[in-house]
Amino acid sequence: MLSDDLAIVVSHVSPIKAALTWALGAPDQMVWRMFIDVASISSIGMRQGAPCMLGFNETAHLR
Repeated sequence: MLSDDLAIVVSHVSPIKAALTWALGAPDQMVWRMFIDVASISSIGMRQGAPCMLGFNETAHLR
């Protein structure tokens, strides 16, 4: 993807946890230590060719 491309992915909790764990380069066991609220927003981006977590479990839009 080019730097100005955007993709929105809507998913269940487990694939989101797996994607965030991948972006952080964390061990697979990390998924069991994450809590993600229903309808929350988590963001992954690319910086210098590597994935990074931009936001996690954001819920301000629900209030």
